[in-house]
Amino acid sequence: MTDPDSPRPDETPKQLFARVSEQLSRRQMMGNAAKAGVGALALGGLGAGTAAAGGDGAMGDDDDTTSDDGTDGEKPMGDPSVADIVNYALSLERLEATYYKQALASSGGAFDQRDIECGEVSAAFGVPTLRNSTYQELEDVRDHELFHVEALEGVLKKLGAEDRAATKFQFPDGVYDSPESFVRFAAVVEDLGVAAYAGAAPALAKAELALVDGDTSKLQVTPAALGIHSIEARHASFLRTLNRQRPWAFGEGVELADQAIDDPKTMEAVLAVAGEYIVE
Repeated sequence: MTDPDSPRPDETPKQLFARVSEQLSRRQMMGNAAKAGVGALALGGLGAGTAAAGGDGAMGDDDDTTSDDGTDGEKPMGDPSVADIVNYALSLERLEATYYKQALASSGGAFDQRDIECGEVSAAFGVPTLRNSTYQELEDVRDHELFHVEALEGVLKKLGAEDRAATKFQFPDGVYDSPESFVRFAAVVEDLGVAAYAGAAPALAKAELALVDGDTSKLQVTPAALGIHSIEARHASFLRTLNRQRPWAFGEGVELADQAIDDPKTMEAVLAVAGEYIVE
């Protein structure tokens, strides 16, 4: 399986995110315009008048600059490719992997097992076997992220696409000041990753289906991405526990639907947060 629409070689990671975000936003806007057009035609058929359907001469008017896709004559932007979305996911996975590597002493980071398990971070666990394995669990999280990085790099190679994902990061001041500050920001990063995968999944599935002629049995990248997404959700739940937080939204006035179904985040929303930590 090869992806003919690989990322542009002169793009920085942030430019890649911005382009794909614009593509997704444009396609959403076009979809909304199409729905509005169908509604207008329906109203016209019910006797609402020609204005609802565009007025006299709206169809076939040589002076009308609005194209069929509702973009005022502009050439519509294509959907993001599989490689675009994989590069997006890879940037986030590298961000997470880098964050954990710099935090844990076993990978040259700031905190060793004693720092983690003899302080407030693991005090949430009353059972000694849980408390005394907190550091190892965090190592597992780090190793998962490193594996995700390798897996997504492999996907790009298989697609014959260039790796344009971010490689350098700068985290907020103070996140490595203490084990507590480390796990607080880790929870933010994991929550963001979960929402990012959920937001990108529809576009990824659409792009990959186009490569395999709609044969769902041939999908490979999308199922793998969904598998990563579920592990990221497990990470987020674990980190929330270390922060004495519930794994999901709760409290007075929170609807059951808000507890039972996570909201996905658009690439634009994710970039608004993650982009602050991406250097290149």
